[in-house]
Amino acid sequence: MRQEYTRLFNDPKNPQLALYESLFLFKKKESGEKPMLFLSSEAVDAEKAYQEAGVKVDKMFREPADHIATELEFMMFLSAKKGQALQEQDEEELDKISKLIEKFQQKHLGKWGYDFFASLETETGLECYRLIAKIAKAGLERL
Repeated sequence: MRQEYTRLFNDPKNPQLALYESLFLFKKKESGEKPMLFLSSEAVDAEKAYQEAGVKVDKMFREPADHIATELEFMMFLSAKKGQALQEQDEEELDKISKLIEKFQQKHLGKWGYDFFASLETETGLECYRLIAKIAKAGLERL
């Protein structure tokens, strides 16, 4: 798995997939100037979305805010908050969280998440990564 991870995401010469929204979208359109990690518009906007929801990215976490895992974790956090608001029948909080989910989906995960996992499914040589991709695609289709 480690070798396949390196080939897919960390190969110094030619990684198959970018783990960052900004780089994934750049590679997909292959035009313009390559974005700078941490400073790309996608990373900066994602971090603003986290802050708007009351989430602070730990300084120990040294990844740009547009990393696929961070964006998915944020969506999981929002979904848990939505579930809590539903349980508590807090319509105001439910409306607020629903808007945050919709906004983040439109500005971030909806632009690249499904395509990322579809690419992972076709690019990988390991069944475990194909299964991860299928599960993620199914989850993203339900957002």
